[in-house]
Amino acid sequence: MRKSEKGILAIGLRELDRIVSSRSLMLLAVVIPLVLFLLFAWIYERGIVRDLPVAVCDLDRGVLSRTVVNMVEASSSMKIEYMVSDPAELRSLMLAGRVQGAIIIPQNFERDIKHGKRSAVTVYKNSANLIVGNLIYRDAQTIIRTVSAGVVLKKLQSAGMDKNAALGIVNPVRLEVQSLYNANYNYQQYLVPGLIAAMLQMLVMMIAAVSINAELAGGGIRHLARMAGGSSLRILAGKALGYLPVHAATVLAVLGIVFPLFGIQISGFVPFVVLYFLYFILASFLLGCMVSCIFRDSMMATVVIVFINTPAFIFSGFTWPLWAMPGLHRAYAEAMPFTHFLSGFLKSYQMDAPVRAAAGEFVSLSIFVAIGLAGSLAGIRYLLRRDREGMI
Repeated sequence: MRKSEKGILAIGLRELDRIVSSRSLMLLAVVIPLVLFLLFAWIYERGIVRDLPVAVCDLDRGVLSRTVVNMVEASSSMKIEYMVSDPAELRSLMLAGRVQGAIIIPQNFERDIKHGKRSAVTVYKNSANLIVGNLIYRDAQTIIRTVSAGVVLKKLQSAGMDKNAALGIVNPVRLEVQSLYNANYNYQQYLVPGLIAAMLQMLVMMIAAVSINAELAGGGIRHLARMAGGSSLRILAGKALGYLPVHAATVLAVLGIVFPLFGIQISGFVPFVVLYFLYFILASFLLGCMVSCIFRDSMMATVVIVFINTPAFIFSGFTWPLWAMPGLHRAYAEAMPFTHFLSGFLKSYQMDAPVRAAAGEFVSLSIFVAIGLAGSLAGIRYLLRRDREGMI
């Protein structure tokens, strides 16, 4: 083994020993990520929102209104918790948080429909929570459309029309929806990987910053320079060699234990998903080192990293489409490695796309790796020069 390689290996083993022997680093690098990832997966374990509590006010109490009530009860997303006789009670129940939605079936509902008059079923939905509000609206709309179609179909058949011909009038255009990815609209499958990646980016950058800042006290940077023969590249390579295996183990634990434990499936080519995740970690690590070299105060570096990473999830296009963002916001999103990683990760993890489909995102991550590498090397050279001048 050449002297340069020995120096890199020695620094890597030194960093690994520092992680193992430091409670704070072990917490930050291993324990906290796994606990958070388990917590994220556990929160969304059910995956699909079911049995939202609703109240029903049936002012008609006819056969048709009973059909509507039964269909509400049979829906997967709603569960009738209250049957009330006064519509005024519904708002009170919603304000108290006892129900998330309410349905009012008006008086003379069945009679009006039989006489060819239009009748309106009123639906209250808690749109303060978009998921809840949209689910109640979607299922209530489906129920009312089904009931309406059934009424028209029955009238046409009563007039002597064949059932198939009647169906052609009631429903002349049939909608066929094919959900290509995440067909069950599972929130766990959708949200958890993105949350994990966003949190991992911040933790990796913070650990990298701690790693560099720790050398600025007690002559650590001078000791590193001797071990690496004065090469900033060897110092950085040694740092990465010590920390990246720990992060790699965390990624493998997430993909190999946390995901299967909670039934989160990887649709794409698993080796590529793992390597792509590790490449993202490398980009985050190098950027964290660069930030630490620029802001040599540990507290300031941590504040900057938190400031950069806090909006990363929001600006990634995960919760709001990138194309719908204003130009400045989109520019900020594009300047974050997480945005590009997430786009490629979803293609390979959930959409079962071929590896080449994530080529653009891989190139974008490579740009961040190059920026982080160049910035970190320049920063370490600067620190070494300042140390030789006795300024550290």
